[in-house]
Amino acid sequence: MDIRLNGRNALITGGSLGIGFAIADRFARSGGNVAIVARRTDVLEQACDAILQNADAEVVAIAGDITDAEQCKRVYGQAKDALGPIDILVNNAGSSQKGPFEEITDDIW
Repeated sequence: MDIRLNGRNALITGGSLGIGFAIADRFARSGGNVAIVARRTDVLEQACDAILQNADAEVVAIAGDITDAEQCKRVYGQAKDALGPIDILVNNAGSSQKGPFEEITDDIW
């Protein structure tokens, strides 16, 4: 099945390696524009270059630590400025902690 994402913009955290990279690569090959986010600029740039080799889409690399709320706002703003409105968000970075939603603080999140 061929699913096209032409004209769609995706923001993918943890997009420089592993599953996040694979998602970003597939989205771009499907025509979607992607902003990949991770902490290490060098790895991000390599991932961006690799994705661009196989896709006709816009791909931007944005360095940021999504455990920091202010950086999340900055990353989102940069992605929106570069690509336009974000249609797809893939939260692929970080870890989780079990508990009732009402008890999950920003620090835990």
